[in-house]
This record gives sequence, C-alpha cells and structure tokens, in this order.
Amino acid sequence: MTSSNTSSNGTSSNGWFDKCFKKLLLDEGIYSYDKKGGNTIYGITQKNYPGEFSKIFSLYQEGRIDEALLSAKTFYRRYYNKLYDELTYQLAEKIFNLSVNIGKVRAIKILQSTLNIYYSSDLKIDGIFGQKTLKEITSKYELGVRACYIFQLLKYHNAIVDGNLAQKKFLIGWFVREDRKSTRLNSSHTDISRMPSSA
Repeated sequence: MTSSNTSSNGTSSNGWFDKCFKKLLLDEGIYSYDKKGGNTIYGITQKNYPGEFSKIFSLYQEGRIDEALLSAKTFYRRYYNKLYDELTYQLAEKIFNLSVNIGKVRAIKILQSTLNIYYSSDLKIDGIFGQKTLKEITSKYELGVRACYIFQLLKYHNAIVDGNLAQKKFLIGWFVREDRKSTRLNSSHTDISRMPSSA
C-alpha cells in the first residue's frame, strides 16, 4: 500500500521531476566554460539562453543559491512531460536528461525509433510523447526498453563523430552520460546539497 504522497509506481506527489532535476544537476555541475558554449551555469549556456543565464548567474554570485536553483528548475521544466510520471524513474530520467542534452524532439524520435526497431511497434516518428508512445512503453519491460534506447543513443553519438571528427573529444563524456547507472560528481561539480524540493 502506498502513502497519500506516493503513487503506485513510486513517484512522489510531484512526480519524477524533482528527482530527475537533481540527477541532471549532478551531470551538469555548477559552472563551466568552453569556447563553443561560453559560460554555463547549471548546464544553461550564456550563448543559447542569455536572459536565463544572466538571471541565474547573478543570483548565484549574490549568494542567493536557493533562488538560483529554483530559477534553473523552472527553466528545465520545459523538457519534462507529465506523462513521464507513468514510467519507471530509470526511463523517465533517461528521456528527460537526453531531452536536455540533444533536444526534446530528437530525444523522443530516437525513443520512438527504438520501439519500432526492437519491439516492432508502429509508431510515427514525430518526436511527440503522447498516449500512444506511452502505451507502447508501459506494455513492455521498461528496463529492456531503456537498455535498447541507450544502445541507439550510443549509435547516434557515434554517427555525430563520423560526420565531424572535431566532436570526438566529447564522445567519452557522452558515453559515460548515457551509460551511467549511478550519480556521481565530476571534477567541475561543487556542493549542491541545498537544492529545494519544489519550484
């Protein structure tokens, strides 16, 4: 029997989003810089999202960490679909994390292709996670779907490098991110223990 704050698949009353967000921050870290993306705070790049970056970075510099995290959390909600709450955490987190990494539409297209290739589904590859895609997943062993999904993602990353050898330097990091079974900090991470539980 589940508590009033927990659903039958183990999600909290807020769904999987809070847990997925915390895992994402462990992958993204606090602050980083590279020539392509420029300054980055919580995975949000100054180049692509100057307004959001400026707001969050300013809050962080002022020591208003909780507010910075809440702003980052609000930003990342755009990548989360409430239907993911019907999935296992392991698969929901993978879809969400990949949506942030390569874009929501592309992440779902790869998922739909995975289902068609390995499970003979007949999904339209439209990048939309709706009831039909959800039903195809939940009628199957979800950890198996996740394993096949990761395999397709590794092929996707390899194809990027085949088309642009300059991307090879990112390949190991992509592989680690896709295959990681537990959260761990890398050298760019600092303390994120003050994360709020909701936004």
